[in-house]
Amino acid sequence: MTNYDVHLLAEKLADDCAKAGLEAEVLAPTRVRVGAPGGHASRTDTVRCMPVPHGDESLMWWWSWGEPISPATQIPDAVRVISRVLFPPPDAATSGDVLPPRTTDRATPHRPRVPGRPD
Repeated sequence: MTNYDVHLLAEKLADDCAKAGLEAEVLAPTRVRVGAPGGHASRTDTVRCMPVPHGDESLMWWWSWGEPISPATQIPDAVRVISRVLFPPPDAATSGDVLPPRTTDRATPHRPRVPGRPD
């Protein structure tokens, strides 16, 4: 696959994400910034088109944190996954589709409750 082919995949991903209601922008031939409408930073990521490590040189879409999304040529699958992660339906937390919000702050250490000791 040539660089031009990869750029066409990035353009197609951005177009299909936009049709699905996401904001999308091609940053480079291998990178697309996608986000939920409204531009909230926590619901935005830059996905990359890169080869599978130690593989047959086939290309995949990858999250910025290194998890695969889908094979690069399977744009509808990529859009579906990206939409579900960045713009989950309102009831997704109760359906198990996405992780529920964390209820504790990592900066505040957890102190186990000891019977008889006031909190």
